[in-house]
Amino acid sequence: MFTQKIVPAESKLPKLRFRPMPAVVTDHDYAGATTLPIERFRTQKGQWVVFADGHLYARFYDTVAGKRVKVSRRIADKGTFVDSSDDCIRLRREDRKRVSCNCACCELLTAFLTRVNDQQRNAWTPQVEKVATVAEFFTNLYLPALEAGEAAWATIDTYKRIWKQYCAAHFERVRLTSFSTKDASAFLRGLARKGLNRSTINIVKACVRGAFRYAVSEEIIKKDPFEDAGIFGVKVAPREKHVAYEDTEIDAVEKALPNVRSKLLFLLCALPGLRPAEAAGLRWEDTNCPCSQCVGLRQRHPQQTFLHVRRSCPKGHEQETAKTMGSNRIIKLSSSKKLVALLERHRAKCSGKGYMFKRPSGKPINASKYCSDVIAEPAKKAIGKDRWHGLYAGRRAMVTAQVKLTGNTTTASATAGHKNKGTTDGYIELLSEDGFAGQDAVGAAYDKL
Repeated sequence: MFTQKIVPAESKLPKLRFRPMPAVVTDHDYAGATTLPIERFRTQKGQWVVFADGHLYARFYDTVAGKRVKVSRRIADKGTFVDSSDDCIRLRREDRKRVSCNCACCELLTAFLTRVNDQQRNAWTPQVEKVATVAEFFTNLYLPALEAGEAAWATIDTYKRIWKQYCAAHFERVRLTSFSTKDASAFLRGLARKGLNRSTINIVKACVRGAFRYAVSEEIIKKDPFEDAGIFGVKVAPREKHVAYEDTEIDAVEKALPNVRSKLLFLLCALPGLRPAEAAGLRWEDTNCPCSQCVGLRQRHPQQTFLHVRRSCPKGHEQETAKTMGSNRIIKLSSSKKLVALLERHRAKCSGKGYMFKRPSGKPINASKYCSDVIAEPAKKAIGKDRWHGLYAGRRAMVTAQVKLTGNTTTASATAGHKNKGTTDGYIELLSEDGFAGQDAVGAAYDKL
């Protein structure tokens, strides 16, 4: 039996309680920092039904107890209308796209819902209060979208630092929908005037452009203003020259470091070329990895020591994945007897479980902070302040040495775990002497003419 309140068709329509529709992105303006624009009002067409009591009812959506639910209201009493169910069903079967027909029940339903829609439309008002700034959009919408997606923790952390250092003050009062390509070019020129080199400017541009591309994908703006933006009329500072340590410098730094732990961390970056975050993420079980590839290598080469690099812990942040798919690789530690000896000495001082380089809490160290606190000062005294460029310069030394010794960029790229060989090319430190052999060959060929 139908239990909802019965309202005669002749009486005044009940006051309908209406809640605004769910927010979706259909407009180019934002209602505040976190509120999206309200969607357009949707006219209801509803449906009619004759219940067992013989009365005619309309089925439509209304707000009851704060929830949007489908309700029934009586629109005609028993005996005051002609039940046209058969005609309506027949017409709908003939035309499946038909929503209503000219039968008696459909006409009563249309008249009733016209008044319902008018009341709901009058109660509904778009609540767009203001247009969001670029800073509000970046902080409250773009960053949460990155965190909910597949972006790496290190990428999100870098974007936050870049935004705070270079972008927050500039975009604090800039409206998202009014930022143009001309404004984007002016922003990039401002970075160049501050003395930033092209590499740093490109990183800042990628950070900000990601937010605008997200806005385009959500149909908030029509075009990414940074797509055609450029730096014109301003001289850009040259890129910083990458430094790669010489073999003698690596040896000097290793001898100057105060303990086995610091020596091992430095040499893991300088010899097999691990990233500092990869070295921080190493566990003792990685030297005896149970994966099929490592088991096969140990069976074929029982005298060798292998290390499976399979996770990266930037700034001591624990995660079980490598930076990229190419970064998940196996390193042959026994290529250097000194490195294996340091590893065993460090193992003897540790429990041999968990992270190789861990804090008292058991979590991995922040390799960059550990380097500045423990390694930097002895290293600067050993090779000079101008030559010390952190752990990454040791990684670049590995790439440079491999290319010079083997003449093969592919092997260096595989050891470093680079996804693209172009990245490996940027690591190589070229000296004037490197071109002498080619110059001698050209000169000798010319002398024979």
